Parts: sequence; structure tokens; C-alpha cells
Amino acid sequence: MTDRAGDGLFGSDLWHGTLEKYGDATHLTVRLFDADQRAVFGPVYSTPLFQLFDEAGYDPGLFAECARRCIAQTAKRPAVIVSRFHGLAVVGASLVLEGRIVGAAVGGYAFADFSQVFEIRRLAGEAGIAFDRLWAIARKQPPVPRRRLTVHGELLQVLGDALLREHYRARQYEQAAAIVNSSGDAIVSKDLNSIITSWNRGAEQLFGYTAQEAIGQPVTLLMPSDRLDEEPGILERIRRGEKIDHYETVRRRKDGTLLAVSLTVSPLTDAEGEIVGASQIARDISERKRQEQHRELLLNELNHRVKNTLATVQFLAMQTLRNSATLAEARDSFEVRLAALAKAHDVLTREAWEGASLNRVVADAVAAYSGDIQASRFRVAGPLVRLRPNAVLALSMALHELATNALKYGALSNGTGSVEINWLLIPGDPRRFRFRWTESGGPPVGTPSRRGFGSRLIEQGLAHDLAGEVRLTFAPAGLVCTIDAPLDEIGQREPVT
Repeated sequence: MTDRAGDGLFGSDLWHGTLEKYGDATHLTVRLFDADQRAVFGPVYSTPLFQLFDEAGYDPGLFAECARRCIAQTAKRPAVIVSRFHGLAVVGASLVLEGRIVGAAVGGYAFADFSQVFEIRRLAGEAGIAFDRLWAIARKQPPVPRRRLTVHGELLQVLGDALLREHYRARQYEQAAAIVNSSGDAIVSKDLNSIITSWNRGAEQLFGYTAQEAIGQPVTLLMPSDRLDEEPGILERIRRGEKIDHYETVRRRKDGTLLAVSLTVSPLTDAEGEIVGASQIARDISERKRQEQHRELLLNELNHRVKNTLATVQFLAMQTLRNSATLAEARDSFEVRLAALAKAHDVLTREAWEGASLNRVVADAVAAYSGDIQASRFRVAGPLVRLRPNAVLALSMALHELATNALKYGALSNGTGSVEINWLLIPGDPRRFRFRWTESGGPPVGTPSRRGFGSRLIEQGLAHDLAGEVRLTFAPAGLVCTIDAPLDEIGQREPVT
């Protein structure tokens, strides 16, 4: 028996069961051939005559010859052909799918034209079978007129075409089902009453419901309460035969969480072309939405920073010009302050503008005046504290002004002075941050007759930016700057590693 079950169109139990009933009704053995004239299915319903030939290892070639003639048929209408040999007859029908001959179905063997005994003798000799044995079978099978064979062939043709169409639809469905089931997208079908009729694995993964839980439920099961009004509009468009592409909305998982999805909804039709429901593909776009929101946040943040930076630069320019005796002095002071501002931005850029360590801020702010901090005239001590971006900028500019003043008039203006920078965290509710800049060993300090831009920047601007208190004490031994601010306003303490 030839049974190439994996050969495309002919690989189905549908053929065997249906053709066996046909063979039993017509007393014909049936075999299927593909478009290359290869026997791919059968024999189905082996008649006694076929079994006898099969046992003897004899094949008169009638099946193959009839199949060849059916497949060679070029007319628009598939062929029904009767082939004969030594009184034997087979009937074949071309198998056509979508206007293309894809094979042939051949039924036999029958005795045709009321064959005489001498034909049976010739056949027995050809097959190497004892005449008496072949004659015993032949006597039990009445000859079949050509007309009846033709009728059988037409019946076989109708049956074959129906089987082809059914098998083709089944394969299409299986392929589509396999694609749907393996898709990472949620693919759901529903009827025109919005009842879920199919549910793939992607839907299980995306929404959390199993197919058993979802099928039979209204599709509004997946909709937040504020989105329920979407469904009537979607159904109305589907009834009009419209396809809805990339409709972005929000759906709800089994656990109640919401997710952004892009929906593509297409009408589903029956065999007559009537719209009976819709197929809906839902793709999770939550990550894309998060990225879009992140980009928008970054753009807004960039816009905010640019505006703040320009405002700071404008403020520095105005105050520098106002407090400088000459344009040359103003230019030099302005350039130095811009460099300090740029250095503060560099610190934040290295940290993706998420803040910076106070140790790093101090080190960068005084590096230009001290070289290596550990072996310089600066002594720095304090716990690890993580500053917020606005505190980094404010404190960096204040440290620049303090260091510049110390270089001109204070502890760094001679070869013996030094600066001590320390800070500590004070427990309480709220916790507080205390920072101190203390100069010593420099020239005697007196209280200035007027406050310059640097003093105002520290006492007023820094106090405002840190939401705390800033005091400048002009002690004879050296300038002292004390900062007292709520820790929550400037940052949080870093974990010790």
C-alpha cells in the first residue's frame, strides 16, 4: 500500500475514509496520483481482483496509464477517462484545485465489455496466475458497462474535487492556526455580539487569561471602565467591512494592571462572504510609550536646563559687569565664572544629570587652586552625600566664589594659609546637612564696607537654591562660610560600600 501521508494535499485521513466508502459502493479499488504521476495514496478498498494481482506481484499498468491521461488533460473541464487492458477497466478523474490539475484519482479493476473466457486466459498468462484461480474471481464480478464506468468516474471527480477543497481549507486553517498560535502578538477573534471565540497563546501571555477563561466572555473583559465606549464604534466599522489599523488604546490584564496596546481589527467572513465577526491583533506598546514619555521628559528637562543655564549666564554677566571697574576685569571675571559653571555641568554630565557625590563636587571646584587635594592647602572631610543636580550647580558656583576670594584676599593669597572644608549630617526630623568653609593662616580679615557679587551669590542665591541658611563670618583669623540646609532638599546620603 502506498501512503505518503506527508505529501501536501494528499496527507489526510479525510481521503482514506471518504474514498473507502466510495470504493465499497462502486466495488472499485481507488488510488491517488499527484501532478508528477506518482502514486501517493492508496489502494483504498482492495477488491478481491486487486488483492490477487497484489499477491502475485503483478501490475498491468492501467492505474498509472489512466492517471497519466487524466493529468495530461488540458481542457478547462477535468477529464473522466476509462482505460482497458485484457478486459480489465479502470476509470480516472482529474483533480483540479484553483484551476490547476494537481493529480488524479483512479478506480479499478472491473471487467468491461462483457469480456470472454479467452481474455481471462490471456490475463492469467500475463500475470502468471493460474487460470482457475483468476476465473473463480472473475465469475463473481459481473462486467461493468462503459457507461456505468463513466458515471463512476464523474462521481469520483465530484468527490475528489470536494475532498480537495475541504483538504485545502483544512490545511489553510491549520497553517493559519499554527501561525496564530505561535505569534507573540495577542490574536483574538470575536463574533458580532463582541463575544470572544478564539484566544491564542500570545493573548494568554499578554492579558493573563487562559483560553478556557476567555472564550465565551465579552471582549469588554479586557477594557478599563473608561474605554467601554470604544467597542460599539469598533463593531460598527467592522459591520461596514472596514479594517482598523494601528488603533492605540489601553487594555486591562487579568491582574488589573493596564497596558498600552496597538490594535488591528479585521472583519471575519463565512463561506458566503457574510461578515460574522472580527479578528483582533493586540500588540503591547507599553515599552514604546515609556520611551516616548522618557524622550518627552528628556526634551522638557533639556529645555528647562537650557533656560536655567542661559538665565544663570545672563545673571553672571550682569552682576560681573556691574561689579567690575573695567571691561577687561569684567571679561576675565566672567570667563572664570563661566568655566566654573561648565565644570559643574561636566560633573553632572558624567553622572547622567542624576546628581553627584559632594566629595566629587568639592574636588572639582577647588582642583584649579590646589592640585592634589590630599597634599595641598585644602583639608577636606565629610561623609558620603549624594547631591541633587540643582544643589550641585549651586554649591559648585559658591565654592568657586569662595576659592577665588581666598586666592585674592584670604588664606590662599600667601604661602602659609589653608582652607578646611568639612560637612556633617545632623539627625532629626527633618535631617539636616551642615557644611563649613574655614580659612586660616592668611592675612587678617576685616568686615568689608560693601558686599560684592560673590557675597550676594553665596548668602542669597545659595540659601535660596538649598532652601537653607548661609552665613559668611569675616573673623580676623579668616573667612568662615557655614551652610545649614534640610538634607531632603539637597539629596540623600550614599550607601557606604
